[in-house]
Amino acid sequence: MIARYTCSQIESIFGPIHRLKIFVEIERLFCSSQGCPESILNDFSKVDLEQLLKDLAVKEKETRHETVAFIQALGLQMSKESLPYLHKGATSSDILDTCLATQMTSASEVVIQKIETLLKTLKSKAIEHKDTPILGRSHGMSGEITSFGVILLGFYSEWTRNLDRMNRAKEEISFGKVSGAMGNYVHIDPHIEKTICKALGLDYEPVSTQVIPRDRHAYFMSVLGILGASMERLSIEIRNLSQSLIQEVAEGFGKDQTGSSAMPHKRNPILSENLTGLSRMIRSYVQPSLENVSLWYERDMSHSSVERIAIEDSLHLVCFGLKRLNGVIENLYVDTDRMAHNINQVKGSYLSQTCLLFLMDKGYARDDAYKVVQEMTLYGEKDLLDVLQGVKEAGHLTQEELDQIISRDRFLARTSLIFSRFGL
Repeated sequence: MIARYTCSQIESIFGPIHRLKIFVEIERLFCSSQGCPESILNDFSKVDLEQLLKDLAVKEKETRHETVAFIQALGLQMSKESLPYLHKGATSSDILDTCLATQMTSASEVVIQKIETLLKTLKSKAIEHKDTPILGRSHGMSGEITSFGVILLGFYSEWTRNLDRMNRAKEEISFGKVSGAMGNYVHIDPHIEKTICKALGLDYEPVSTQVIPRDRHAYFMSVLGILGASMERLSIEIRNLSQSLIQEVAEGFGKDQTGSSAMPHKRNPILSENLTGLSRMIRSYVQPSLENVSLWYERDMSHSSVERIAIEDSLHLVCFGLKRLNGVIENLYVDTDRMAHNINQVKGSYLSQTCLLFLMDKGYARDDAYKVVQEMTLYGEKDLLDVLQGVKEAGHLTQEELDQIISRDRFLARTSLIFSRFGL
């Protein structure tokens, strides 16, 4: 991952030294579970990981096989008595897949923490604007008045689902395997697998082939793809509400920040735009991960190159994106005066359904009532508030009925009910 989008926590988890550390620990547990002498286990505590990384690089050029190179490089730092125990009965994926499961489980915890932080920020901002009226829109067109807090609460609700999804993805990926070349324990006692996986904080794959089934990884990556989609949905909301002539929100803008190299007046929503781009990359890794599910027989290598790129890069982008998105929401400038102005600009059209239902209550057929209101509002030439006042003055509406129709209170009347569903 390029430095710009690197998450230090993910970098640490997937760094070569940490990966080798997990390799060595798996081999130590493997030897220990086979009853090797304690003196041999002491050799593992003395392993120089930096030197091991250098030796592995040399050996891999010779063997063109990462795991064989690892065992040979590890053997250089072990006593001769330990060599007969190293990797005895195991296959490469017993190390590689179990290591990857350990890394992805740890990375899941980082993602979960960042989602929890975003949820706190969204909840706080939603509560702050619980009673802030804003013009609701669908198809890009103005609709009825709603609450900006409810809009934010909708995103909060979505991210609570994403938190649940990520917890399930962590559970789904937390499976190791130490079952041998075909996964049938010909040369390995199944108890060894249980012991090693438990020590690493993993469950064991109930039926493996030479690898852990890749539907687990595909599920995990699909959840990351959904996180990317949710990041984009929220960032697009910010971008849309930031547009000229709407200008109801804006990203936080530093004192010395510039929005455009050519036009000094601009405050471009660059962080939200960046999140849209990142989400495209996150989602792009889902498809090859789904294609990794279908391997030949007990295993082939077609999944390996995809995973070395897609898994770590996706996690970097998700974690970077979550941190950035949290900052955008935390520092969001909300212009409540502009929201009120925009409501007034639509000439009472937010009352169109209210008028429709009022006429139906008076005995109009729905189609007839619809045509009457549409005639008054369709092209925005008439101010519906003025029309209603004229209808009242002509004696067709009482003042009480007029007040009831034009009241904005009803639009936020159920806001507290919606918030109460989240205990707020």
